[in-house]
Amino acid sequence: MRTSGLRSRAGHADGDAETMLRQRNTLRDEFLFEGNPLGHDQYGAELAKRLPQIRDGIMDAFDACVTEAEGIRDRLGENAWTYDTAEHGISRTTGG
Repeated sequence: MRTSGLRSRAGHADGDAETMLRQRNTLRDEFLFEGNPLGHDQYGAELAKRLPQIRDGIMDAFDACVTEAEGIRDRLGENAWTYDTAEHGISRTTGG
């Protein structure tokens, strides 16, 4: 097993998590900037009631994706460490 591939994929997962965080933050800022995009008519009033729930649902979905990507990163890194330990006798406490 080549652990460099596991570490590389862990790095990609970390990059994915960072990208999703930036996108979530940009979208959150847009929600704050736009406020109620439909105005103050009956459609705007109805959206104003539902917008916090819609926004929170979207942010929660982003957070779940980020958490998953971070978990993938962590598990791939742990797998690489496990293979290195088994193949090369590396110890967490001694480093070798």
